[in-house]
Amino acid sequence: MENKVFIWKRLEFWNLIILVITLGVLSAYTYYTKQILQEAIKTNQISSQPFLVLISEYVEPYKFINNGKGPALNIIIIEKMNGKIMMSSEANISGGLGLNGTGQILRKDFIEADKEKIIQKIPQLKNSDLFERQSNWICLIYEDIFGNKFISVHSGSGNDFSKAIEFKQLR
Repeated sequence: MENKVFIWKRLEFWNLIILVITLGVLSAYTYYTKQILQEAIKTNQISSQPFLVLISEYVEPYKFINNGKGPALNIIIIEKMNGKIMMSSEANISGGLGLNGTGQILRKDFIEADKEKIIQKIPQLKNSDLFERQSNWICLIYEDIFGNKFISVHSGSGNDFSKAIEFKQLR
């Protein structure tokens, strides 16, 4: 009888060890699966990122094309010309722009704005150096289908904005 109890306790001990090892393996598997899922989501978002580019030959109206891989939504244009900041009005913000689609916004539909008003509408620009730049610029701000905001900044002089183009995600 005493021998059976000893064997039973020994089996319980090994069962406990195996359960702890199994728990460790399952925890590691769960962690790595979560990492793979997050990378897949990130890859999916990158693969459908819009990229708006100003067609620099046009000043009236401003024309732009989506050279990205996904639709651009809630497009806003902000320009700084000779120190004066203008922004496309609420009524004229285009809804969305598909792949290789072109859009336009008339300059007469722009309203005068200041840094505070723009930051109130687009808080992600708070830490941007955009407003301190001395050169003229035009920026297109837009979202992808996941709600991520992006900015394309075209710098230049006069009406030529083909010199420097910046593209980044706003956070």
